[in-house]
Amino acid sequence: MTEEGKAEVLRLLQQNPFDAQMDYRLEDIREGMVTLSLYMRDDIFQNSRGAVHGGVLYGLSDTVMGAACFSMGKRVTTMGLQINYLRPAKVNTRVIGVGKVRQAGHHIMRTECDFHAEDGHTLAHCEGTFFVLQDVRNAQEVVQ
Repeated sequence: MTEEGKAEVLRLLQQNPFDAQMDYRLEDIREGMVTLSLYMRDDIFQNSRGAVHGGVLYGLSDTVMGAACFSMGKRVTTMGLQINYLRPAKVNTRVIGVGKVRQAGHHIMRTECDFHAEDGHTLAHCEGTFFVLQDVRNAQEVVQ
């Protein structure tokens, strides 16, 4: 992926007000794959049982998988997400999410994301379906 492509993905992430509030770290970006991490602060992300609230990983999965679509030059909107929590994420640790495009159609993209703790344990597996709004590479708008 070109430096211009990487910069465009970062710009799109920062353009979204939700994502702009997060302190994501872009760990890796390639065509069809993005790795982001987020430090799980206890003063923001903790649930009533002392672990990370599941909604944080759900929201982060949307961002990671959408960014994987962006890395292929596609502007997308979420059609559906599904997440399976495998173990609780701990507060005051960094969680790493790896999003990959599994199928890139003209109108629909299928993605997946795995979350890992710093110690390597898998925390959650997600799958997402995204609708292609625009193919930036071809500058062909599908939906306005």
